[in-house]
Amino acid sequence: MKDNRKQPRKRVNDTCYLIDTDREVSIGRVINLSLGGMLAWCDQPIEDLTFFRCRLALPCMGEEPAVITFGARSMWCEQDVAFETWEVGFKFLSMSENDKEFLSKYLVTWQGTFLHYTP
Repeated sequence: MKDNRKQPRKRVNDTCYLIDTDREVSIGRVINLSLGGMLAWCDQPIEDLTFFRCRLALPCMGEEPAVITFGARSMWCEQDVAFETWEVGFKFLSMSENDKEFLSKYLVTWQGTFLHYTP
């Protein structure tokens, strides 16, 4: 699959669940994150181009998690047979300016692991 990311992404080392705010249920566990979107492991397949209103509690070292809210669209879904989960790529569609600014600063200062980035 061709990598279409425009921003660097970081691996999420802590447990961080993506919450569907319409149903108040976990969609999946976030694996990596960027300003443009995220990868999550999900227990069920998610149809491509499905829109979600979401909440994400970002782990902060020694502090309470910081919560951001946004709209996201599932872009692709592939089964990960080794972990018996589905890998789902999400693209951020709508996010408040405050949450965008926070996420941008968070990714710069965060202790997560950088993954490859090809602009």
